[in-house]
Amino acid sequence: EFCVTVYKNQDKIESMNYRFSELINEHKGEYGDILGVSVGYSKYESTKMKIEEAIKNADEMMYDNKKQKGVTQR
Repeated sequence: EFCVTVYKNQDKIESMNYRFSELINEHKGEYGDILGVSVGYSKYESTKMKIEEAIKNADEMMYDNKKQKGVTQR
């Protein structure tokens, strides 16, 4: 797992995630089923939440995406 912090182009998060997944899928043939990505993200607003809450929200979204793909390990 890893984290990416985006300060600019936050309105393009969905398209960046989609492109990232496309690039991973292009290489699946080379590496088989060992390569996969489940993405989760959260917008952090310092006046409305603690950073831990934003991280938790992103983590939950990632695991929800894994479930949709049929990945059960956590």
